[in-house]
Amino acid sequence: MRRRWLATPRIARDPIARWARITVVACLLAWLPTPGSADSPVRLCMLPPSVPFEKDDPRKAMLEEKVARRFEEGLFEVIRSSETEPLVEAVDERWGAIYDPAFGNVVPNALAAQRQEMIRVLRTGLGCEALIRVSVQVIRALYAGGSARWDGVVVQINTPARQWLLGDEWGWVAALSLWVELFDLDGESLSFRSAGIEPLINFSIRRQVDRLPEDRWLRDEIAVDRAIDSALGPMALDIRERGFPTAQRPSWPFDWPVAP
Repeated sequence: MRRRWLATPRIARDPIARWARITVVACLLAWLPTPGSADSPVRLCMLPPSVPFEKDDPRKAMLEEKVARRFEEGLFEVIRSSETEPLVEAVDERWGAIYDPAFGNVVPNALAAQRQEMIRVLRTGLGCEALIRVSVQVIRALYAGGSARWDGVVVQINTPARQWLLGDEWGWVAALSLWVELFDLDGESLSFRSAGIEPLINFSIRRQVDRLPEDRWLRDEIAVDRAIDSALGPMALDIRERGFPTAQRPSWPFDWPVAP
């Protein structure tokens, strides 16, 4: 990493002139890159988000853009899936014959050749240093004490009147969870974080069970923003500091940028 140094000018003996020049130097130093910052940002390429909607559903694009902007706040350069997906699909089409037609198993040499071609295309074509995979999963959340609890989120889904009449209920309810994972170009997991988005069921006395229709999933952008905040943290610091797939920090193929 290169460091830039500012030559300090000779300061005059006049106290006023000396103070003025010190102020100018301080202002210039404030604009210089912080020591240890990279000369260029790490480039992350997004894979198409995996969501329980149709491919062209606007909620898919909304989620991808929100996650991408959070990484960009952390000094990453993010290539959207609209640029990544065509290259990946082209490699799949050219190297699709990786299965033995007689036995149905994967041909190791063909799979290795496809992986190497994928790495070459992503690295040379887009300058990718790592991949981002975002997904929305339908999971089971613990339901107890009138609330659903999952992935660090506690949401009240029972009316106080129902809880007063029926007492404590418990079980499992459906909920949406946000998963964000980083991979190196070899497919090895670098970092993973998850966060709860919203429950898909509410309880009341009148209607008993009120299920959230699928066309209303992920419509609450406040809940989506809260999940991204929980998963990634400010400037994506949480996925960098607490998102290791194992207890031991993995060997990175690149240096994390230094957040301001």
